[in-house]
Amino acid sequence: MKGLREIAALMNHLEVLWALGASSVLYFNGHPRMPQDYDIFVRFEDYPRVYQAFKKIGTEIPVKEKGGLYNTQGFSKFTCFSAKVDLIGGFNIFHAEGEYRLILDEKSVDRVVRVDSEPVRVMALEDWFILYGLIPGREEKSKWAFEAMKKKKENLNTGLLERALLLELPRGMKESIKEILEDGLVNQGKGVIDD
Repeated sequence: MKGLREIAALMNHLEVLWALGASSVLYFNGHPRMPQDYDIFVRFEDYPRVYQAFKKIGTEIPVKEKGGLYNTQGFSKFTCFSAKVDLIGGFNIFHAEGEYRLILDEKSVDRVVRVDSEPVRVMALEDWFILYGLIPGREEKSKWAFEAMKKKKENLNTGLLERALLLELPRGMKESIKEILEDGLVNQGKGVIDD
């Protein structure tokens, strides 16, 4: 995975909450296709500092307007260490019934993998099941995430699914999440929502 160790070393040195998202999440959960780039998610309050660090070591790529789907607070693209990086802070998606705001916290990190001994944080599959379900044209990825979640069973993070139910999601997505929780796909004892 070209450049990932160096990118992870930079992010770990900055001591911010960060994690790989999008296709990297699928890959580290068993999807055969390697990511074409690295989507690095950070909290918006950390975005300016991380942006400046990437600007020092990489080449910024101009970003085209995405239209009305995303309301992301911070977004930039870089090439560094021979890899393409999308840096995202404050990820929000508009949908027909409102706006879904991804919560990025320690609960959002599903696993830490090591790439040449460097820790690499990976976001939770449960979050990406939802996010891919909200992005037009990504339905197959959402279905793949759902099938991978079924394989996790008792290790599924129900807390993330329960938390998502409290956020602004389309009715259909909320019903899908409720079905997952009610149908026994998951171990009900795993999920806890903190107030």
